[in-house]
Amino acid sequence: ERYAAGFERALDAIGRVLKEAGASLDDVVDITTYHTDLARQLDTAVKVRMKKMNPPHPAWTAVGTTALAMPDGQTEIRVIAKR
Repeated sequence: ERYAAGFERALDAIGRVLKEAGASLDDVVDITTYHTDLARQLDTAVKVRMKKMNPPHPAWTAVGTTALAMPDGQTEIRVIAKR
């Protein structure tokens, strides 16, 4: 599915940024995601996150919204990681 592929690419990009900072997705302690269609997107996002991130999984808050900073965007992701 297209949404799953995009969410996976986003987590991969976050992983690259974390690697540059000397961390990884394993160091993420909190995720906040903002979704334009939370009901349809959340199950897919959870499955991708479970595939890309190792236990113990970080705290996660998912928020439904009507618009994002990028007009064509579907989801924004904010992470907090420890190093």
